[in-house]
Amino acid sequence: MTKLVEKLDQKLVDSSAYFVNGQLHYADSDCRYPRFIVVSAQHVLERKSFFKIKKRKDLALALSLFANKSDPFDDSYIWTDVLKAEDGYFVVAYYIEQSLYQELLKLQKQGGFIFPEQALVRKMNAPFLGAIANHGNYTLDPNYKVQFTLPKAQLITQFLSKDSNETNLEQFTSVLLKSISIQKLIPFWRAFHQGVNKKFGFKVAHLLAAIGLPLIYFVATSTWLYWKHEQAYEQFQFNREILSEFKGLEREYLDKRKQLTRYAEPFKDYLYSYLVFDVMNDMDVFVSIQTFTINSTEISINGVSDDASAVFKKLSEDSRLVDLRYVRPVRKSGKRDAFTIGFKLADS
Repeated sequence: MTKLVEKLDQKLVDSSAYFVNGQLHYADSDCRYPRFIVVSAQHVLERKSFFKIKKRKDLALALSLFANKSDPFDDSYIWTDVLKAEDGYFVVAYYIEQSLYQELLKLQKQGGFIFPEQALVRKMNAPFLGAIANHGNYTLDPNYKVQFTLPKAQLITQFLSKDSNETNLEQFTSVLLKSISIQKLIPFWRAFHQGVNKKFGFKVAHLLAAIGLPLIYFVATSTWLYWKHEQAYEQFQFNREILSEFKGLEREYLDKRKQLTRYAEPFKDYLYSYLVFDVMNDMDVFVSIQTFTINSTEISINGVSDDASAVFKKLSEDSRLVDLRYVRPVRKSGKRDAFTIGFKLADS
């Protein structure tokens, strides 16, 4: 939308001209039939006042009465403008002699806009208003943004001054016309005319289209964004359901894991026991295992045998058992040997 507005603004600039000292000065050298004419302050008088009014309807009536009462000419064309203040409005009425205005209309046979320089200047941003003070034609004003200061007879002399510190007419024309935009023209839409032959290509319908196209674009974009939002929201809800289901499955998995650990607890030493008793089953002497102890990776067996050294030898010959040792010395228990032998599994 921004690019569209920029293109329209550039179209306005290319079709604009500045009227001063009876001559037109163009923003674009190829422009010969200006659709937008800015009238120099040399040809325009202004009257200013302040209305302590809050309702727009009352403001319109007061502004109309003020403009007609303050008319300095017997026959004139009038533009009006308002500047919002905290407790009312600063108003400005711009006047041009009707004869001059009719001459300008003839330069726009296909219609267009004619509006005063001062009104356009007051629509400028702060940097422009600060720079324009260097011309000597305006001073900054807290209420009306700027005040036109030089008598009209001195204006063109000031513009054509050779002083390098002052902006010349060509520079001023370029800066002024290139600042024209749709936003600045909207307050003066009543100044639009269709020209004598009524064939001006930029009709009111086109102005409405220029305003309506960005609006349509905004509506279409908003609709598309709303549709995408609905899609994203539906996907979010779907993902949230999947996530909730996953968390439920995760909790179920952890519960099952705890149950499995609890059920497996009595059998955790089964591997160690199996290997030890598998070796013991192949003994050539009597062996009776009384206790079987596992401490981390070390296993110890406590029992009695007819020959403890034979038991130790048999265990040491099995490659699955390593680091064999007597935990306590062998002692006699009746006619048999009491022993405690410790060892580790080779793959532990």
